Amino acid sequence: MYCKHGTNVGNPYGADLMCGFCEDGITETEFELMKENDSLLEKVDALEEKIKYLESQEQVLKIAMAYIKKLENK
Repeated sequence: MYCKHGTNVGNPYGADLMCGFCEDGITETEFELMKENDSLLEKVDALEEKIKYLESQEQVLKIAMAYIKKLENK
């Protein structure tokens, strides 16, 4: 048994006809927007992690280039 939000509201001891979102009065549209927002936030977090990784790689490259220039000047 599932509510309008897709939450399983059945259990071996009987049905709880409303999930937390139902009890809070969240509409299906609001729920879908909340899920979409969460998905977008997860994507932003993943992109921020990629940016941090690329920035660290750029730093390593700068250090390597400085080392190579130092070796060339010897």
